[in-house]
Amino acid sequence: MGGVYTFVRLSIFLCVSLFLSSLLSSFSFAIDASLYGTAGVCTTDGNVQITILHKGGPLYWEDISFTSSHQSNSSSGKDISLKGIFTTEKGERVTYITSPSQDILSTFIFTSQNAVLSKSGNYTITLAYPKDSSAKKKSETSLVISCPGKACDADIQCDFDAFCNKGTCEYLQCNSCEKTSFNRCTPKCEDRNSCTIDYCNSGECTNEKIDNCCQTVKDCDDGLACTKKSCVNQVCQKAPVQCVSNKDKCVAGTCLEPTGCIYKTDKGCLEKENEKRKYFIVVNDPTIEENRNVFEKIGAWFNSVVGGFFK
Repeated sequence: MGGVYTFVRLSIFLCVSLFLSSLLSSFSFAIDASLYGTAGVCTTDGNVQITILHKGGPLYWEDISFTSSHQSNSSSGKDISLKGIFTTEKGERVTYITSPSQDILSTFIFTSQNAVLSKSGNYTITLAYPKDSSAKKKSETSLVISCPGKACDADIQCDFDAFCNKGTCEYLQCNSCEKTSFNRCTPKCEDRNSCTIDYCNSGECTNEKIDNCCQTVKDCDDGLACTKKSCVNQVCQKAPVQCVSNKDKCVAGTCLEPTGCIYKTDKGCLEKENEKRKYFIVVNDPTIEENRNVFEKIGAWFNSVVGGFFK
């Protein structure tokens, strides 16, 4: 009985705990929350301080997102996320923001820390937050602030898509046929290939190959086995392949596609050459078929001459 009694008490405790937890959660987030960005001040290090008014239910700081977009930069791409901290007006850091009453506005300060507002001009700052814990889609509010831009003495102190103008980093205003590269607008379609002509039409690139132009011999490849290729002063040079046998003067070569050189032996030439080599020493002649001793050849020649003389 003691075990059953303990199990019943534990079950009741768990049920009550779940009920209270659900009740507290509903109470905390039942009231819609509202945020208002009232003002923002940029600093020369690329950060911003935004004054926020809060009303209604509590919001955890990790549920609030800040993004920024530069109004004058058409090529900036995606919005930039701001990372930072929340504090009270007294500078006390907080992990969530709440108001004493749903009808009272409370003031908080958001300070970015990732220095992404480094170019001069106007930025649109968007705050996204859930109105309550069940909200699947976040509500948004936005404000426009003017930033002075990051202070600089040279382009290298600015981001790659900005340049230093009179001591301030400013966005590069590149057109559709340009791209940002090391603080400059450079041709978008330049492929660094001297054998192509580069065209750009409304941001679309075309790289037209120059006929007979080459950078390496590979550029001259025509797929033919009987063409000898070379690249001279960026111009392809082509000539017929000469099929020459270096091993035997009685072997003739012919180039045929797609195989290349094919060699055939001239039997009549080979018989004549062999006959010569029976009586004459030919030094370094690669066509000799029999590897005879030099002295044997001299003896054979001497015997044929002497023997013929006495006949």
